[in-house]
Amino acid sequence: FFLNVAFFATHAKDSDVRQYMPQESSMEWYKDDTIPIPPTATQEAWEKMPYFFTDTNEGRTRWGVRYSNYTLHQTMMKNYYR
Repeated sequence: FFLNVAFFATHAKDSDVRQYMPQESSMEWYKDDTIPIPPTATQEAWEKMPYFFTDTNEGRTRWGVRYSNYTLHQTMMKNYYR
């Protein structure tokens, strides 16, 4: 279960490399925090997904742009939470 309360809508902009663009006033939030990587963020877990989840799936494409390595994961999740 996950509950997210946001006072600024967290929408990604696919055409921008930054994806999530929080307001300037929240940029200090989570600066010194480490966001854990989910245990299912592995190639093994991906390969166990149903057959209709493929590498051409838009969700997988977006995952690659946003979360495919440690640095991206930290940046995108912090900006999402901000």
